[in-house]
Amino acid sequence: MEKNDFSIKMVNKIALSLLDVSEREIIGEHCCTILCPQGGENCIIAEELEGERQRGVVIKNRRGKEIPVFKTVTPLQIEGDEYFLESIIDISRQKASERVLKQSRDELKKTLERAELFAKKAEEANRAKSRFLASMSHEIRTPLNGVMGFLSLLSETGLNEEQLEYLDNAQNSARTLLTLINDLLDFSKIEAGKLDIEKIAFNPRVAIEETAVILFPFAREKANRLFVSVDGKIPEELVGDSERFKQIIMNLGSNAVKFTDNGTCIGYG
Repeated sequence: MEKNDFSIKMVNKIALSLLDVSEREIIGEHCCTILCPQGGENCIIAEELEGERQRGVVIKNRRGKEIPVFKTVTPLQIEGDEYFLESIIDISRQKASERVLKQSRDELKKTLERAELFAKKAEEANRAKSRFLASMSHEIRTPLNGVMGFLSLLSETGLNEEQLEYLDNAQNSARTLLTLINDLLDFSKIEAGKLDIEKIAFNPRVAIEETAVILFPFAREKANRLFVSVDGKIPEELVGDSERFKQIIMNLGSNAVKFTDNGTCIGYG
């Protein structure tokens, strides 16, 4: 196209096909009528050109279809006359791919946001459960301790041999349930960050004996002999959490009894 009046002087077949016009329809026309549908606003050839200019723009063909293109304008001279060489590259597929990519990114972002929200809700629900169980530890243990206390009182009454056997089974079941509840509540307290380790004086010998009393019935059920020996060097008083101490002894003893049949379990302390 001429530099003075921006009239189109020559166009190739690819551009004619893209613009859906004939050579007769476009030759001599002002370039803005075809290549600048916005009325020449921001037209790069209207700027003071010093060298090649490039820009992504949207043009319209004869049917009014908008076509995103990458436009390059280069000033040149032919036999002393000044012209602009304007080339356009159809980037419709690239723009379509960019839209699909953007849509995919937006959907992925929304999916991640929903997943994060669900994870937070699940985490909060889990913390609420842990807080509830941790706060209910006393309320849960108290009635079970009461049951065990009444069973102990019942054992001191005049019961026949069959009734004593039933009572023994009930006491064993209550002790097992209490152990399970203690483990569950301690785990919940750990999750809720409320597990407190007591520091009080207790007799480790008595704690070991009390734990052994609970383990003896389990050992008998599997035809095991259980022996517990406490070293004379063990002090009669320690400072710590007696319940945690007994839980450790209980776990060790329970595993020994669990994996032994018709044998002997010996505990040294």
